[in-house]
Amino acid sequence: MSVYELRNSIVHSYGGMIVEEASPKLVEHLSKLGLTRVLIGGRRIRLDPAALDMIINIVDSLLAELTAY
Repeated sequence: MSVYELRNSIVHSYGGMIVEEASPKLVEHLSKLGLTRVLIGGRRIRLDPAALDMIINIVDSLLAELTAY
């Protein structure tokens, strides 16, 4: 769910998040993913390769789990 919320925040902000202040809900989901360092000044999300790898692994694990059913 947190990956989905992060994706929505980026996609619905036209590829990046530049706002006056990060919403508490977004900060909560970033924290659940261990991505608190990706917020720059509370206004931008900057995903480094390690963060992208982690997100890909989460999605990959979820898809593997779903195909097991």
